Amino acid sequence: MLHERLDAYECPRRTPAPPATQIVASIVCVGCALCCIGNYMTCTLYGFETDTTGFLRIGACLLVLPASMTLICLNHVEYRAFERVRHDPRTQIIDNLRIIGVLSASTAVGGVALFAFVAATRIGLPQGYEVVVLLAAVQMTFMMNVAVALFNMLLSSCGLPWIYGTAILVASFVLVERMLEPMAGNVTRYLCFFWYPISFNWGVIFFQQTLPFIGYCIVMILMITMIFEHREQLGA
Repeated sequence: MLHERLDAYECPRRTPAPPATQIVASIVCVGCALCCIGNYMTCTLYGFETDTTGFLRIGACLLVLPASMTLICLNHVEYRAFERVRHDPRTQIIDNLRIIGVLSASTAVGGVALFAFVAATRIGLPQGYEVVVLLAAVQMTFMMNVAVALFNMLLSSCGLPWIYGTAILVASFVLVERMLEPMAGNVTRYLCFFWYPISFNWGVIFFQQTLPFIGYCIVMILMITMIFEHREQLGA
């Protein structure tokens, strides 16, 4: 019995989310899915390439991002004081980066798949180049989820509770996207730099969006690590 208790303490644990938070998170995720289905079942569709462009400009930010941020907030790791003493605190960063990667990819694939399924029921299955367009949409949606989640992680490292950062960022992006919807151009292009659909050519995506995204991730992770270690030294 004592051995089992020691093993339990050896393994860092995530503080479970309160039931109310889990209910709110479930409502957000289901609501995003229903809104996506309702929107693309009722709006006029023009073809996978055109509609995927619209999805990336508006739908991904309004429907996929809230679900992704909510799930990451619900599953993020924050070690207790006892765990910080017994383990390298930097493993908290690694665990959270792993969670961000997995959930960002899952929600990106799920969101684009849901959009493609609804669109396919109305305009037919994607053919040839349209499949490539959907794969590019998955990558850009993934970059959107990761970019915003890393910024939220940076805010958390600075002392802002994760749940507050999630609420602020989701509300900000939803409002800004709605306000800038009529203003296609440089403002929206630079605000949504990593997922704005400038092209579905893989070469253009790689050099103009993927490489800057990799640089952004490296800079953000370095900043998060530096701030986290500085806070740990102050706490010690």
